[in-house]
Amino acid sequence: MRLFLIQWSGKELGMIDVVKRLQRDYTIAYWVLPNIEKEVDKGEFPSTIFHEHADALQGKPAPDVDVSGFEPPSAQLLEELSTTESVVLTMMNKLLGHLSVTERKRLYYRILGYWSGVFKTHRPDVVIFPLVPHTVYDLVIYDLAKSLGIRTVMFTATQDFIRLMPMTDFVEGISKLNREFTARENERVTLSDIAVDIRAYIAKHTEAKGDPTPPNMRNMKEKYGTKKSVILARAVKDLTVFQKSFHYLRKRFGANLEREYQNVSRIPDLSRKFVYVPLQFQPEATTSPLGGVFVDQRLLIETLSAALPKDWVIYVKEHPRQFIFYGLNFSQYRYRGYYEGIAKLPNVRIVPTGTDTFSLIQASQAVALNTGTAGLEAVLRGKPVLAFGYAWYRGCPGIFSVSDTASCKAVFDTILSGFSINRNKLITFFACVDRVSFKGYVEPHMQKLCGLSPSENADALTKALIAEIGRLAYT
Repeated sequence: MRLFLIQWSGKELGMIDVVKRLQRDYTIAYWVLPNIEKEVDKGEFPSTIFHEHADALQGKPAPDVDVSGFEPPSAQLLEELSTTESVVLTMMNKLLGHLSVTERKRLYYRILGYWSGVFKTHRPDVVIFPLVPHTVYDLVIYDLAKSLGIRTVMFTATQDFIRLMPMTDFVEGISKLNREFTARENERVTLSDIAVDIRAYIAKHTEAKGDPTPPNMRNMKEKYGTKKSVILARAVKDLTVFQKSFHYLRKRFGANLEREYQNVSRIPDLSRKFVYVPLQFQPEATTSPLGGVFVDQRLLIETLSAALPKDWVIYVKEHPRQFIFYGLNFSQYRYRGYYEGIAKLPNVRIVPTGTDTFSLIQASQAVALNTGTAGLEAVLRGKPVLAFGYAWYRGCPGIFSVSDTASCKAVFDTILSGFSINRNKLITFFACVDRVSFKGYVEPHMQKLCGLSPSENADALTKALIAEIGRLAYT
């Protein structure tokens, strides 16, 4: 069986050891990863074509691939993957935001044509990703594989209790979890039937014990922010201190992202009936591709606004990471007028970023989002959730998948009729998550939180991949 590995890297995480073990039973036909020379001894993989991640992003072919016979994508293929094109052009905001729309389309055509040729000449049986593909070319590979009937495998990573779950299609969700919950939905399950780490997560959001903030979100300024003294030192070193000081002062005292948000934000009245919308940090996989068309979070809010019951309001709060990463700067996702446009909607209010998220969830009638931890936090607190995106947990009791005004209105009618979340089914869902997931990580920031050594992590990942590849071979 021939495997393609896309963005599978992390020597220090045990990820390369996983590939060495897979090679005992499978052919590693193609491997895209960053820093190849540092990560891999290519001599150990004599049958593998290696492709540098940065080159793949720019649409440059792998050195050992003969592209002389490759054809540009046909009109038929472009039409079949028209949704992919739309998603990818937006996804380019993150790393290729300097390109015009025309340049982005040219790059997309080049990437699609190349990988179409690679698939025809090197014929993979399974394409493996560490996570949901979200870096332009990997999404093209994923969607192209789907259109050709080639199997795909990836992991979804939970962000509080540190677990991984394999899946083959992020739109359909985790089939193993869905099957498990369907089979056990009406069983009587108690918390004692669930592993300690997941049980502790449930307790944080149901018993008000301990800090409910996800571990990866704590001390964000320390993790992601850059100290002003460091920025100043860099500017002095590269002789740009006067230029950068001028630009900073112009932003600080002129129009900027933070000021626009502060100008339109108001203290919320928690006694009102409201839907809470926690904006998600962008750019990130949680909205692109997992938000689908609702990568435009204003569209999500506008859809809710059009469906909202009379006398209800929507409270919108920005993700704290947005300002930590982008500071005062407007961006492709938070352009000038972004918050002002949201605040002008008649039944929508923007609230200060310092407003406690869990107080907003607790006082709300419902929570609405694409994906993200706030969805699970809400249902554990007894609040229904309108999920616009492809959240891995959308089969959980209390989660309603919506995509338009009509589906939102139907959910609001259900809520107004006295809907409540079945507690036993909710606990059963988490028991099923416990059964189908495993401890492991594919990202550096999760390594310390997980507690497994790289060798133990390699064991867990290898076991999961072999099981999933074996299952695909017989379905």
